[in-house]
Amino acid sequence: MTFSADAFTRLYSQAAFNRIILPEQKARGLMVAICAAPEIPLPETWMPWFIYHSGEEPRLADGIIDDLAQALMHCLRDTLNTMRHDGSLLPQQTLATDEPDESLSLWLNGLLAGHQHLEPVWQSAWLRAQQNPGADDGLNNTEDPAKRLKRCLKMFSTLADIEQAYQNRTPAQQVQLKKHIPALLKQLPQMLREYIQLAGELASFLPNQFEMFEGKADN
Repeated sequence: MTFSADAFTRLYSQAAFNRIILPEQKARGLMVAICAAPEIPLPETWMPWFIYHSGEEPRLADGIIDDLAQALMHCLRDTLNTMRHDGSLLPQQTLATDEPDESLSLWLNGLLAGHQHLEPVWQSAWLRAQQNPGADDGLNNTEDPAKRLKRCLKMFSTLADIEQAYQNRTPAQQVQLKKHIPALLKQLPQMLREYIQLAGELASFLPNQFEMFEGKADN
């Protein structure tokens, strides 16, 4: 099975896959979290995260599993290439609105779910960075990395479920949040770049996985 430029578009055009994997925008956000991790886990670790589980799915045929695995590796490759060239990763149509739409909410929920899966990887990289502060270029010392990551995740979480964000605030805070949402949306691309940059800084303390996975995706 051959996939062209946007492997996700081709993946979701296949009915056999569309029934068993997460909604497209959620899957795209999830893949960004995987590609942005300080160390990309092995495919057998992250591929099951894309399968939709309702508790009633029949066992997938080996051929379907093989084709899905190949498709997801192409999605990984495309996402890595987009990151390398500083291309757009967010659902573009959502950034012209005054509040997050369903596509952006799905995308951010996928990103957050991926980050939750990968928290041990982030923690491992951070511990090794603390133990070897002189490795490579090290971390950006202008601000505490933990604060940088917390700021990114806070924005992602707020925009991923805006109704919940309102419920967690007082009436006065709700008014302020509603007023500032358009500005938050405009800041989102930069905040995503900050998240990816921080992961890249931490990756310098771990074995470099980028070329390994890019090579596998091209096979």
